[in-house]
Amino acid sequence: MEQTFGEFVRQKRMERGITLRGLAARLGLSPVYMSNIETSRRPAPALEYLDKLAVELNLSKGDRTLLLDLAARPETQRVSADLPDYIMVRESLSFMFTSRF
Repeated sequence: MEQTFGEFVRQKRMERGITLRGLAARLGLSPVYMSNIETSRRPAPALEYLDKLAVELNLSKGDRTLLLDLAARPETQRVSADLPDYIMVRESLSFMFTSRF
């Protein structure tokens, strides 16, 4: 099984001896939100926080790249919630999907 973003963050945080609450405070996030990220109940935070996270965890260039790659990886195979709206406002796509049914 491949490592998730949250597992990676937790591993690096623990290697650095930083508590979850301590890291959350340094990032300006709530401890509950940070816990939800580490347990994959929430997706990776915005790029602004990813940059701060990389600094706080003192990540190498390779680990920083891995952090960003894992953050970009979808956690599920579900489609985006706004996809139906996007399809319906695009006339050519709307026709293609509604004409089949």
